[in-house]
Amino acid sequence: MVETVEAEASGRKIFVTGHTVPGALVRLYVNDAHQATATADQNGRVAFTAASGGSGGNYQVRLDEVDWASGVTKSRAEVPFAVPQGAAVAAVLGTGSTRVAQGQTMVVSRGDSLWRISRLAYGEGSRYTVIYDANHQQIRNPDRIYPGQVFRIPGKERS
Repeated sequence: MVETVEAEASGRKIFVTGHTVPGALVRLYVNDAHQATATADQNGRVAFTAASGGSGGNYQVRLDEVDWASGVTKSRAEVPFAVPQGAAVAAVLGTGSTRVAQGQTMVVSRGDSLWRISRLAYGEGSRYTVIYDANHQQIRNPDRIYPGQVFRIPGKERS
């Protein structure tokens, strides 16, 4: 499972974390190009840093769990990731307890809701209206957000 994808402020590097079975061999691909290989730790976590090749754009980030002996792909997780020009971006994926950083942007993933994003960013889902207000120009219905949308996550100064 891909858990997080983040980009540094320049957009030149992306950081990917994932979760699989402990000791699994995992390969990172960005836009189908192999970037790195790692072994999952005793908790099944992997982390990668990769060059995105530019200061913005759309990417496909993929983690493949690979059989040690044969090299055959056993499982695959893939997510889209958009890096806005010159902005720090954090995408929170999966069901982990990772927090969304305030004052950044994030890419909506399948299964996300404004309530969930608010709970991760502010510690309480009921503050979803802060995120809605900051992004209302691209949200027609607060009950329907879509994978790939990029939302600004305001800091605590907005209540």
